[in-house]
Amino acid sequence: MAIEVYPLEVDEYHRLQQAGVDGMTLFQETYDEAVYKRVHRAGKKMDYHWRLNAPERAAQGGMRVVNLGPLLGLAEPRSEIFFTGLHARYLDDKYLETEVAVSLPRFNEAEGDFQPDFLVDDKTFVQFMTALRIFLPRAGLTISTRENATFRDHILPLGATRYSAGSSTGVGGYSEKKEEQTPQFAITDNRSVDEVAAAIAARGYQPVYKDWDRSL
Repeated sequence: MAIEVYPLEVDEYHRLQQAGVDGMTLFQETYDEAVYKRVHRAGKKMDYHWRLNAPERAAQGGMRVVNLGPLLGLAEPRSEIFFTGLHARYLDDKYLETEVAVSLPRFNEAEGDFQPDFLVDDKTFVQFMTALRIFLPRAGLTISTRENATFRDHILPLGATRYSAGSSTGVGGYSEKKEEQTPQFAITDNRSVDEVAAAIAARGYQPVYKDWDRSL
């Protein structure tokens, strides 16, 4: 089981790990500190370094997987990928028992009609993904349901290793009261888990739901 929540202390990640949580996802959103301060104006989330260091605290807390990434569009994209790669490499080199994964979410239609300063087209997205694959050969590369089904199917042979499916982006999105949810962003691949697995298999790959187990 994995979580995607606000940054926690090391002991909090450890308690979650002891309770059965094995992974965490936390996007830095932008590595440009000036842009970060401009778009985060309230609460604990304003603390750039508190968020930046959360994946390391999760690794120290015993999480098997830490997943990080930028929100492509907030700041100059090539710089964002450069620093994402350095962040992931640092964690990968220091925490050998932790699997490091990178997500590449880019702006989709979002609540509030926020217009990003930068747009990342499909060609550039693929360049970023393949560059990260070369730089981080052991890392997982996660492609979310922000991307449409056709695009996700076609980039599978280029190094993507994790595909989300059956996603909900509302707060409390997997509860029964879905009619009360406000989506955080739009999903463009609405296929079920079975449909995504079938698409992966159709391209000659094996869908794997779990490839690890806790040591006895």
